[in-house]
Amino acid sequence: MLDSNSIPTEGNIAASPVVIRFPANATLQVMAQTNAAWRQLVEIQDQSTGRVYILTGQGEVVPMNLENPEDGDFSGFGGSLPGAFSLSRIDDPNEADRVISVVCKYSRSEGGGGFDDYSRVRVRKMPDHGGPVQQWELGAEDGADDDYNDVIIHVMAFPAGMH
Repeated sequence: MLDSNSIPTEGNIAASPVVIRFPANATLQVMAQTNAAWRQLVEIQDQSTGRVYILTGQGEVVPMNLENPEDGDFSGFGGSLPGAFSLSRIDDPNEADRVISVVCKYSRSEGGGGFDDYSRVRVRKMPDHGGPVQQWELGAEDGADDDYNDVIIHVMAFPAGMH
């Protein structure tokens, strides 16, 4: 498990789950795509609310589908956008941080078999260039080509009043 507080900007290799910590009053936007022949699955759990968001996909440069769209907030995207959803901010003065855990999985089975957790996920905290938006990029590797793009997840935390 890798916590976002220890992620360097040049990247770090971790096993699932990856934990991302951000201010509770931020709005979080998540975008995911697959670049793989095998079926991909991403589970994102909001530790503050207990909600689990499930994204699935297969193919090259394909936005992942949010399997439980009733749980996602698409207002930040002007409507439904494949592979993207928002988590609204929490207005609780007692809660300073919010935490999500991200688990990436893949299945080599064509017939709908089980999924295996990724053992290698590259995590980078993107430079903020002095701005208020925090960004992370997760790239998972399911094979031997070491391109870390079989699943790509972008996570952005916008501070209160910005989005």
